[in-house]
Amino acid sequence: MKSRSLFSKLFPTYFLISLAGLVILLLITRLAFQNFYFKETTANLVQKAKILEKEIKILLKTTQGDELEHRIQYISEISENRLTLILPDGKVLADSAHGPHHMENHGTRPEIAEAIKGHVGKSLRFSDTLGEEQMYVALPIYEDNKLIAIFRNSVSVEKLQTSLLNFTHNVILWSMILLLVLTYFIFIQAKKISLPLESMKAQIESFAANNFQDRIEMVENTTEEISSLFLAVKAMSEKLQAQFLKINKQKNEQLAVFASMLEGVVTIYPDLNIYHINKAALELFHYEKTGPIKGTPLYDVVKSRRIIELARTVLEKRVRVDKEVEYESGLILNIHGTIVESEESGMLGAVLVFNDVTKVRELENHRKDFVANVSHELKTPLTAIQGYVETLMEEEISDKSVLDKFLKVISRHSSRLKSIIEDLLSLSAIEKDSSVGDLKLKEHNIRAILEDVVFLSIDRAQQKGMKIDFDSPDIKININGALIEQAILNLLDNAIKYGPANSTIDVRAARVGDKLQITIRDRGKGIPKEHHERLFERFYSVDKARSRELGGSGLGLSIVKHIALFHQGNVYLDSSVTDGAAFVFEIPLGLKEES
Repeated sequence: MKSRSLFSKLFPTYFLISLAGLVILLLITRLAFQNFYFKETTANLVQKAKILEKEIKILLKTTQGDELEHRIQYISEISENRLTLILPDGKVLADSAHGPHHMENHGTRPEIAEAIKGHVGKSLRFSDTLGEEQMYVALPIYEDNKLIAIFRNSVSVEKLQTSLLNFTHNVILWSMILLLVLTYFIFIQAKKISLPLESMKAQIESFAANNFQDRIEMVENTTEEISSLFLAVKAMSEKLQAQFLKINKQKNEQLAVFASMLEGVVTIYPDLNIYHINKAALELFHYEKTGPIKGTPLYDVVKSRRIIELARTVLEKRVRVDKEVEYESGLILNIHGTIVESEESGMLGAVLVFNDVTKVRELENHRKDFVANVSHELKTPLTAIQGYVETLMEEEISDKSVLDKFLKVISRHSSRLKSIIEDLLSLSAIEKDSSVGDLKLKEHNIRAILEDVVFLSIDRAQQKGMKIDFDSPDIKININGALIEQAILNLLDNAIKYGPANSTIDVRAARVGDKLQITIRDRGKGIPKEHHERLFERFYSVDKARSRELGGSGLGLSIVKHIALFHQGNVYLDSSVTDGAAFVFEIPLGLKEES
């Protein structure tokens, strides 16, 4: 049922009360006037009858028949009342309104019966003789203490009704005027009461909508109760505003923290539908559906039955879980799950925190491979050196050619061991210095750096009958010159090692868009595609036996990769080349010089 406004209740109520009061007042006034009129009329009739009593006695003694009747009619005309003379036995002697010989015995009439008993008879009744309602007063007339006649004085009630009707009309007219005046004051008073309350109601509804900006003004000349209520509402609004500001601040801080978390966080209902999910989780699961996500089934987002089972375990057994889930795509997630509950409502749901540990596990695997490879790469030359040294110590070798052979093997493995250690130290230095920002960038001409690298490598190339074809424009770029020189030198050294004798090595530099590309290409057998992805890993080699034979440490390309990454660039093998291998080293041209 729709509720009504306070004014719509107050105004009709007050109006009906006023109307009912006026109607009751009208009825009481009319009844009082009627009783007063009847009483005054009766008293007037009695007074007139007593005034005429002496004259009536004289008429009874001196007048008879028609003369008595004419005399009674004359007196009736003067007094404007109906007059009747009746004998004690009820016979009518004379009547001013009707012939007595046509009138029946009046001994049974109430007023006559009362007068016969010696009292003043009074009666208000319908007259059968005249056919209208009359007010009667009957006065007993005595002569020598003997009842000789009854004198009745009466008047028509119709005059009274006419007077009463006129009085009622006047009362109704003034009552209507009074009602209009009262209606105006009722309207004003109802508005005075309802207006501030309606204003406070609107303000409270505004509070419910978290709008505390609007302020209501207290109406002047209002009641003490409404003023107190207004002050209470005002104080409540100020407290609510402060509380809501505090709550919103805390909520925004929590949402900001929740949204900025690197971990994916998902809160779920007991029915495994999502309550809230942060941006990191959406990106982690590549969920791109638009619109509200609240109420979405968890499986629609995570796409993993195992995660659903873990969430169900948390909710049903109310335990914490810490598990890893691996997707077919290779994504590895570490999942922490726990229930969310309150003392009042019990369990509300659960919160799941997802950490992408794919790279961590990859790095752990790389670390294991690196340790294994380092151990293997160091063990091989150390074992060889130790074996030959023990042989030299335990046996007397007089043949100088055998002794020279042993010493050359020891020297070669020592050089390889030294090369591995130097490359490891170099790689470690690059990683360390680049992480703390010690590697500074300066402006260099890339052509001058490449000329130095080619000059340093020309002798080794000529020993194999190889030719280096060099071409580079003058390009100035902010780089770490020593590192770039080392990277290109490593690439060129590999091209000389693995390229065929009497072949040509191309060294090219060019501006490609907003990047500088340096390409080193040999004319060797090339590198199969299945090795391209892992080629820049530490100690990874396509042909380990040949690499050891040529004295490689297995770290050269890894060093090149780190140098490229330090310059926000990349190094890769051009797969479009079918003859030989072409390494492309590229870095952006827009690097800023560091002081």
